[in-house]
Amino acid sequence: MRDALSGWEASDIDTVPFGCSYEKFAFFLKKKLKCTAVKFKDNVRLSVNGLIIDVSAPRGENIEEDLALRDFTINNLAYNSSGELIGDRSDLDRGILRRVYDRAFDDDPVRIIRGFRFLAQHGLSLEESTLAMMTEKAELIGDTASERIFEELRKLFYGDNAPEALRGMLAGGLMGELVSEVSKDDVETACAAFELADRAERFDYVSAALFGSQRNGKDIMQGLSYPVRSMKRAVMLAERAKALLKLREDGLDVAKLRRFVYNNRRETAGILNICFSMNGFDETLSSELKNAEEDIKPELADSFGGEELMKLGVERGPLFGEILQDVKEALASGELEGRSKAEGYIRKEYGSRIDETS
Repeated sequence: MRDALSGWEASDIDTVPFGCSYEKFAFFLKKKLKCTAVKFKDNVRLSVNGLIIDVSAPRGENIEEDLALRDFTINNLAYNSSGELIGDRSDLDRGILRRVYDRAFDDDPVRIIRGFRFLAQHGLSLEESTLAMMTEKAELIGDTASERIFEELRKLFYGDNAPEALRGMLAGGLMGELVSEVSKDDVETACAAFELADRAERFDYVSAALFGSQRNGKDIMQGLSYPVRSMKRAVMLAERAKALLKLREDGLDVAKLRRFVYNNRRETAGILNICFSMNGFDETLSSELKNAEEDIKPELADSFGGEELMKLGVERGPLFGEILQDVKEALASGELEGRSKAEGYIRKEYGSRIDETS
């Protein structure tokens, strides 16, 4: 309803049936629409060609009582079966986010994050007393299922106004309740990462800057029910951005930089952007990284395989992997001019260790 009235892109439809069981109505729709259905605690979710239809249990004897228990007035709207609008759309028209009733956040603390998510997605203004109540109730968020928190954060991080929302969450104490380690500097780094990201990369970049950069970043994101892929990428981007900044601090040794680029060639752009979000734009680093990308020889490096080590008598094990990686990096960086030089390099650098393991 909200999306249809405001012109926002809609990906779901919410329905509340009266006069029959919501489950019975949901599975009636499932049969008619020939779609999938998943039962949750108080609703059934249907999926029809990418469109989500939520059929929920009524929270009152009629639609008016149900709407009186919604979170925000922009969601306190409905059409009845006759197509008549029920509710006051004035806050939606003015872009104001206002709680429907005083216990809205006590009844469901995830609504606090949702309020900032609406700010991020649609640029709404938080009504003063609603913002004050969200701040006052921020400590309740600890009682909310992490899966629900994650889903709100995911949508928030993609929103066009995410920086404003993140700063609001910090100022209102919500960020500290979610992740105590996050500081003002971390939030500003995340905002900078957002500005550098393409829309598709916003979530991973903000996650890397905000959580992945923390000493216990993996634990933080596991606690927030991050998908494994997103968690690993966020931690990787943050860790490798710090490694690149260390190379910069140490003088950008050409061979080391080329090795770094070879090992991270599929993520170089993301790593560099996280560096810039952490430390500001660095023209020298950008230029040297571009040169390294042009100079490395990944095809040559990838052509060197384990069978060549085995011919030299290197047995499979930790040393085998160490040598193989080192030689590939040396070939990619130009430290070794060709595969013909590899045998001499291996015997010089690893000969005694190979003999010890033979």
